[in-house]
Order: sequence, then structure tokens, then C-alpha cells
Amino acid sequence: MMMYGFAENSIAVWQTPSAAFSGGGFPTKYQVTLNFGNLMGTTDLDNTPKLVPTTNVRKVRWTWAADLQNAEYTQTEFQVAVSNWSVSGTNRLYSFSGPGSRRIEDDDTNAVYKGSWQLQTGNYSGSKTHFTSSPGDSCTLAYSETSPHQIYLGLRRTGGAPLINITVDGGPVMQTMLTLAGEDVLIRYPLGTFSAGSHAVTITHAGTDAQTLYFDFLEIAYPRSTLPDFTANSELALATDWDTYHSQSLPAERTAWLINKLGFTGRVNHYVGALWFYEIVRTGTQYASLTVGFELAQPIANNAVVTFALATDQTSLTAGPYTEISHLVLLDDDSSTMAQAFAGLINAGSNLVWASANGSQLMLTARAMGTAGNGIGFKLFSTNTAFVVSQTSTALSGGVDGASFGLADDGPGGLNNTLTAATAYWRTDLTQPRLNRAARDWHAAYFAAIKNYGMDAVAAFSTELMNADPSLSVGIAQRYFDGTPVVLNTPSIQTNFSPTAQAYWTQVYLDVAGLQTSAGLVPYLQSGEVQWWYFPSTQVSMPFYDTYTQQQFTAKYGTSMQQIASNYSDPNAYPNEVAFLPTLIGSYTAAIRWALQQAYPGARFEVLYPTDTNNTPLNSLINFPSSDWTVENLTCLKTENFGFTGGYDLVNCTLSMNTSAVKGFPNSQRAHLVGVGDAWSAWLKEVDIAQSQGLESLVLFALDQYCLVGYPPPPFVKSTNSSRQG
Repeated sequence: MMMYGFAENSIAVWQTPSAAFSGGGFPTKYQVTLNFGNLMGTTDLDNTPKLVPTTNVRKVRWTWAADLQNAEYTQTEFQVAVSNWSVSGTNRLYSFSGPGSRRIEDDDTNAVYKGSWQLQTGNYSGSKTHFTSSPGDSCTLAYSETSPHQIYLGLRRTGGAPLINITVDGGPVMQTMLTLAGEDVLIRYPLGTFSAGSHAVTITHAGTDAQTLYFDFLEIAYPRSTLPDFTANSELALATDWDTYHSQSLPAERTAWLINKLGFTGRVNHYVGALWFYEIVRTGTQYASLTVGFELAQPIANNAVVTFALATDQTSLTAGPYTEISHLVLLDDDSSTMAQAFAGLINAGSNLVWASANGSQLMLTARAMGTAGNGIGFKLFSTNTAFVVSQTSTALSGGVDGASFGLADDGPGGLNNTLTAATAYWRTDLTQPRLNRAARDWHAAYFAAIKNYGMDAVAAFSTELMNADPSLSVGIAQRYFDGTPVVLNTPSIQTNFSPTAQAYWTQVYLDVAGLQTSAGLVPYLQSGEVQWWYFPSTQVSMPFYDTYTQQQFTAKYGTSMQQIASNYSDPNAYPNEVAFLPTLIGSYTAAIRWALQQAYPGARFEVLYPTDTNNTPLNSLINFPSSDWTVENLTCLKTENFGFTGGYDLVNCTLSMNTSAVKGFPNSQRAHLVGVGDAWSAWLKEVDIAQSQGLESLVLFALDQYCLVGYPPPPFVKSTNSSRQG
């Protein structure tokens, strides 16, 4: 709030003509009651408030925002602690499908499809789903049960999903809209409780031919409220990933509980991520603005009111909707006090712009960043001839989105364009090398929950950052021979092993180690796939040519690095490069490990080594620094081979997990990570082979894939006579 005032008869008694209030604060605690039985809301198509149906609420998400700032945006942290939850009302019991429940999958012989349905594989129940984009196409499933039961449909909600019609036993049509803008989620849609006997469920595409219906399963459920206990297995563990909704969109405590409840009590492998954990900063952004000059003639008429209109765009400025901002002119008002008054009114009542006054000039600045603020409208509505304004335009202008990523346009769907669109002018803030507030709070809760269950966890980082600045001046990106940065389909930038990158990542590792320590865990960190990028840029080279790497090579050998075209290049042709490149990786991991163990004596450190992407003579040499990744330095050497698993290549899967043994690591320092795939992949047998080797831990990647497909608990295969297929 702002206050301004005058003295009658021009006797000066005010130190300043205006002043802003300060020192206020919100209460530190609120009591909030949400009455879901009387929740009102609107839709995009109808502004009229209506009762929101809340008979099947499973999850509520609150969005909190920082205070508006009456200045250019400055990043600030805030935290909300929610406690003393209580829920009243009916339908509070959380149930699950208990004994006797079953799913009829979409490929069951009882499923009768009419129309042009197609089959798709992926992370669906049973690894498959059927889909159609043709209105009128239908699927009917008939079944029989001996007891009353509930039924659910397994469906997919997307921005391009249709309205569907559902009938049970030829009864009344039930309609549901599956369209969910900006989202893509798999759901169990409840149809109700049905009696014992035979039933038939039909779903029909009732949308347009531009929309796609996905049908996954029909579930027959007998609700139970007490979960069964699975046998604990301390050798097997599940991986989690902060970049997926199975982490950041679920409570950390629930994620840890789920892993423990499933019986996977081995050391959790948690990938902190490449996309969301870090602080970001906007570079090169300019806010749109407009300066308005005020001129108030004297004397002013009694009860004169000056009114401005403020609108999101020029069309609304004239035709509406717009916001009116009015001020009753006081007898001793002048041009400067009028500017101050309107600045205070705008800041108190608008989230579209913020305002400041300088003498008789009013400066409006958009709150929206960059070009989004251009075109915001502001104009005088008053007809009082004693008050005039000088403004070159009624529209705010000058907004600039920011500094471009500078990546070449590679067309729709290209890696460069995908990354540029995802980053939207934001860069990883290298001056604050730490996890952001949300990531810190989630991970603190997660590690505490893991510790509470008597489990252990390793936190992993790779060298990928979605918002990493790829410019030469910053110097953290790996580069190809032609100078272009390495862009991955994550989407992200692959960072290099320069002092700048090393300093950033070292602090990130230290911050996570601090969270683990606070949770009561002995810090355990992992360099996950921390190597040179494995593949070349087409017709250019491998990615060894950032400025730092080239400078260090030239200083050591007195000559420039040769251009290595491919990961299949003969390493014998590049003896100096093959000798030099792994030393940078070794120095990088050694520096991080040393910093961890200095700050946290006893801290543990492991490396995740992908054998499939390194399965060429060149990569196998440059991406394993034998002088640093030793039994003495590493707590564990963990291997992975998603490519071999997906290719049904159990021979190479076995060779992969044996890599750690070949390099001299005992079983107590060996681990293996298996990529959970569809129901036909080789991962189930790969787990069996790895278990037969007596490794320290065996990790399934990841929790979400394991749950979505609906695999049974271990043991998966448990062969006794053979360690490989065939």
C-alpha cells in the first residue's frame, strides 16, 4: 500500500509527499477447510460457476506462488509447510483390487473389435494397448463372475483423446470426455458395482476423426483395504527418477513406501535428473514498458475523477474487458502526486503491470516477461480538460524474450529446435550450483523415508542439463569438431570436463550429500554415465573438441587433436587422443570424489558404466579411466546395457555384467542395472542371470515401468541350470 497527503493553505508539514507501507507480514499459519461437497468452478467454454463433481477425487494438487514484486522479477525462495491434516466425510477409505480381482487385457480373445483398431506396445498393462481414430469404432468385452464386483476400464487421457460412449449389458449410455489438454495419463475409469453373472461392456469412439481412443484393459475388482506383504529381497532394488512424474508429482514418502511395500529393499538408485533439479536464470530478457506524462491544471473542479483503462491487449482496451483505475482528485493534488497516486493504485490492484512514479511521469512495466508484455494497453478515460497526459502510445512495448540458445534450426522435431523450445530463454544458473527449493525438499523427505525403512540409497547425476548454456563463452558444453555443441534428445546439453563444469557439478554432488547426511544416511553418490558422448555428429566427428579439452591436449602433446570421425574409428590411428581423453574423465570424477570425502568422511562413490554404448574399440578405451576407476577408489562399479536388453541379446548382457569382474572388482563391489521393458523383452532373464552371480545389488529401472506394465513380484524366472539363453 502507498499513502500520500497534503497540507491545507500550502503549509508544508509532510517530510515526503508519499510513502509505501512496509513491515507487514502474512500470518505464519492458516487453517484451511475445503468443502468438496460445495466446490464451484468454471470451464474454458463457460464462465458461469457450477458445482464441480467430486465423487471420485483421488489426488488434489495445490499450486503456490511467490508474492508479486513491484519491480523487475527477482528470484526468491519460499516454502509452505502443511501439517495437521484431517479428512472427514464419506468415501475416505482407500482400497485396491484384492484377491480374486483380474484384468482382461485388450488382446484377450473375448475382446470383439469393430472398425479399424490397431495394436501398440509400450508401458501399458500387459505391455500392449489398442487404439483407433475412427468415430463409431467399438470394442465389446464379455465376462462372467460368481460374486458382486466392481469394474474399471483402463484408458488413456491426452490432449487428443475423444468423448466416448460406454454401455454395460446394453443399458443406458454413459459418456465421458477423455480429452485432457497438455497431459498424457493412463487411468482406471470406474463403471460401478455389478451383480454376479454374465456381463458385456462396450466402449465406442464418440469424438472426431482427429482424436484417438486408447483401450488398455477391463478390470474386475474385489476391493480390499489392507495391502498384502511381499517377501523382502535385499539384493533387488528399484530405481527412481526425479525427472518423471513418478517422483516429482508424488509425495516422496509415498514413493519410498511403495518401493518398500513391494519388497525391493536393496539399495535404491535415484537419478536426480537432467531437467528440473537446478536453479535457472533468464538471460537477455527485457520487459515491455510505457511512460505516461501527467499534467494537472489548476484549479481543479470539486469531485473531479480521473479514470484510466488497463487491458491485456489493444482490442480489449476499446471493446473490453478492461480494468478501470480511478482516482478522486484532491484539492492540493498536482501532476507529481497524481502520478504517485496511480502508481499506488495500479500496484495494489493489478497483476498485469507494476508501476513507479518519477515526478509527473508514470512508468508502467509488464509483469509478463519479454514479448508477452508487448501490446498491453493503457489509456486515459477521463474527459476532464484540466487533466491531460502525454504518451507516445497506448501500448506497452520494448519487450524482448531473451538471448537465444544460438542453436542452428534443424526443422520440426529436430534436437536443436526441441531443446530451444523447451528451455525458452532460461539457463542453468551456474552461480548458484545447488538444487532448487522443490528438489531439495522432495529429496530431503525421500532420503529420510528411505532411512526410516532401513534401506539405503545412491543419488546419481549424469552430465546432461536441459538448460545448460551451449555458448562458447560459458564453455561447459561438449563439442564436435566443427564447434557445434552436443545436443541430446532428453532434451539437454551434454556437459564437458572443464573446470567450469567440474565446479558446478561438484557443488551439486555436495548439496545432495548434505541432504543424505541430514536424513541419517551415509552419503552415497554416483557418476551415472559420466563419459564422453558415445556417438558422432553425422559427417562431422566425435564430441571431443570443446575449448578446454583442445587446450589441454595441445599443451601436453604440442599439436592439435586429430578429427575422429566415428565411435567405430580405429583407436590405433589416434594413440595420443586415446591416451589423453580418459584422463579428463578420471580427473573429473576424482575431484568430485575427493570433495565429497573431504566434506563427508566415509562418503561412498560409485560409477555407472554402460557397456552397450561403449561396445566399440574406441569408446571402450576413452570412456573408462582405468587409473581412477579402481577397486581402491570406487565403492562400487555398476554396469548397465539397455541396448542389449532391448535387442534380446542375453549373451552380451552377461558379458556386460561381467565387466566389473574382469576389471578386478569383487562381488561386494559389483552391481548391475536392468532396464525394465515390455513383456517380451529379455529383462526378466537378465535379472535371473545377474542374481546367479551374487552381485552386491541388482537394480530395476524403473519403478514407474515396473508398476505400469503390471509385473508380478520376484522371483521372475529363477533358472537353476543355465546362466544364458539357448
